[in-house]
Amino acid sequence: MTEGILNIIAFLLSAAFRAIANMGSLLGPFLLLALFMHLAASSLQKSLVALLGRRAYLALLGWLSVSLHEIGHAVMCLVFFHRIKEIRLFDPDPAGKRLGFVTHSYNPKNPFQAAGNLFIALGPVFIGTALIYLAAYFVLPKTAFSHLAGFAIGPDAFRTAAGAFGLAGDGAKALAGFLGAFLTVDNLASWRFWAFLYLVLAGGGAASLSLADIQNGLAGLLMLALLIFLATAFCMAWGLPDSFFAQAGKSLGTACALLFLALCLNALAALVLLGLRIIWR
Repeated sequence: MTEGILNIIAFLLSAAFRAIANMGSLLGPFLLLALFMHLAASSLQKSLVALLGRRAYLALLGWLSVSLHEIGHAVMCLVFFHRIKEIRLFDPDPAGKRLGFVTHSYNPKNPFQAAGNLFIALGPVFIGTALIYLAAYFVLPKTAFSHLAGFAIGPDAFRTAAGAFGLAGDGAKALAGFLGAFLTVDNLASWRFWAFLYLVLAGGGAASLSLADIQNGLAGLLMLALLIFLATAFCMAWGLPDSFFAQAGKSLGTACALLFLALCLNALAALVLLGLRIIWR
């Protein structure tokens, strides 16, 4: 009896550790990049408010960032079959605690919908990244965009320290090439330069997550972790391979590359604005 219980505990612990590895293979790099994107976006937004003032920021840029933020939530609600009860893309309240909102409901007994809370919370990061990349594609000269388009993340980039350093080096090279082609006298005199800068700031601001977003995302992450644990335990119990987690993670390489590039541009803008805040303080 005791031996049987110990065997069950050993199996569950083994499955738990294996599930953690599978979750890391599936979403680890993407979630890590999304976290850094949120941090850079939050810094960017705070610097813009400090430099421009809240009213000027909302009038010039915030209205678009907030609207994109809420659209990101709403789109992911539809993907995971949540019912949208009310949506306000831009509706600042007098107290300044809320700029827009999406209220939605779902069946908590439905694992798919419950896990979807993670991706609904990250919706603003997705749409902010998409806007920055599309702005680069449609607004920038092709010579500048080509440096970004040629960047890719290999499936083993995050598995070893050498892979991570290689990724950082490739990203820095792509960003340096982009900046060299982008920051020219001719571009400074073109409307394309200022339009792209505006869209980067708007997309970056949209990716900043609220405390409620993070809390809802963590609830979805816990459900997703439970589902991955159950799938892993099932594969182990029946002797089935679970390499499909790693294969699915590899398919996110393009999304990670886009997110990495958007993160670099967002972080660069945040650092420049932070420097201006320090100088003008």
